[in-house]
Amino acid sequence: MLGANWNKIVDAVLGGLGTGYILYNHSGFPITLQATGTAGGQNDRAALRPNRYLPGLTYVGQSIDRWFGTADTICLTAGVNDGKCVYGVPDAASFGNSGKATERAPSLFSLDLNLSKRFHITEAKYVLLRSDFYNLPNHPAFAPPARNISTASTFGAITGTSIGSRTIELARKLYF
Repeated sequence: MLGANWNKIVDAVLGGLGTGYILYNHSGFPITLQATGTAGGQNDRAALRPNRYLPGLTYVGQSIDRWFGTADTICLTAGVNDGKCVYGVPDAASFGNSGKATERAPSLFSLDLNLSKRFHITEAKYVLLRSDFYNLPNHPAFAPPARNISTASTFGAITGTSIGSRTIELARKLYF
């Protein structure tokens, strides 16, 4: 056992230390694109999927305002494919042919860290000082982008975060 034979001074400084961490590291979660309209004249319980005309978005010129990039074309006229469109709004007689989870949201990275120190008053009583650091590197974790192709002004825009900025909590607790 580490520190079993330490003298009282070394034990007071180095004894009773504790640490813990949680590391989140995810590639982008899959997202399903949507389109606005009615399929086959029915009122759907879920949003329509768009028609997929080409293999997928290229993400060229990607930014927070345009997560899916600026190089690809989205056809907004229902049922019309000009040969350059990656996705398009389906006509009123169809449900859209795009599959689920065809695109990716931003990745997520975060490190939460805990440091603690016990100060013994007696053998059974002690004070615990604890510090918790949430999102320690303060790395932004962006929320999924707007995914409705029918609203071209907001399609692909990221307007929030999945987790908050760095937060530090300090606590003192008496165990008796």
